[in-house]
Amino acid sequence: MTERPRLLIVGGGLAGLLLAARASEQFRDRLSITLIERELSDGAQASLDTRATALSRDSKDLLALWGFWSELSGAAKAIERIHVSRRSRFGSALLEDEVSAEPMGWVVENPLLQASLLRRCIAAGVEVVEGYRAVKLTAASDLPLLQLEDGRELSADLVVIADGAESSLRSDLGITVQRRAATQFAVAVNCEAEGVDNGTAFERFTDEGPLAFLPIPHSDSNKP
Repeated sequence: MTERPRLLIVGGGLAGLLLAARASEQFRDRLSITLIERELSDGAQASLDTRATALSRDSKDLLALWGFWSELSGAAKAIERIHVSRRSRFGSALLEDEVSAEPMGWVVENPLLQASLLRRCIAAGVEVVEGYRAVKLTAASDLPLLQLEDGRELSADLVVIADGAESSLRSDLGITVQRRAATQFAVAVNCEAEGVDNGTAFERFTDEGPLAFLPIPHSDSNKP
């Protein structure tokens, strides 16, 4: 029996999970997939992660095409309209799709999105290695060789590095990055507002930088 090609994905964030879920369903029995993540969000951890992801209409349509959206739709908050303004300028613009009557986007809490993708991965037969960090990647041999912190070594036909911007594995391969100081900081918070239509997103432009408010699904996980 011919051994199936092996795909190793390092990183169980949104990028790694989405790739694993999609590849496992696309190739099924033709590809062996292993996902490596030191800490996958469980119930306790997820309650501390209040971040959310804004999905464009095209992104939602792609998730629907792949069969992922049906599980997420009930937990997503629709962006029905976008209110745009600029500080010290008169007037504002209200963007709304009056033709298709379809929301302009959706907001999904990251823990729910990750949990949904993880379930799809497990159901499709993805091997999930949790609790160990990948510490070294070598590509000098015929196949890439990945070493875990417990000493195990895993080889694969293809290794995908999806472990974030500060990836040490990327450095192991000699892949460099260019960094440019933005001289700005981003602050993300969850808050509650009264007297505001919860289907409206707000964009406010200032000389110091933009300000945006996005509607999020109402749940206990996004309360401070």
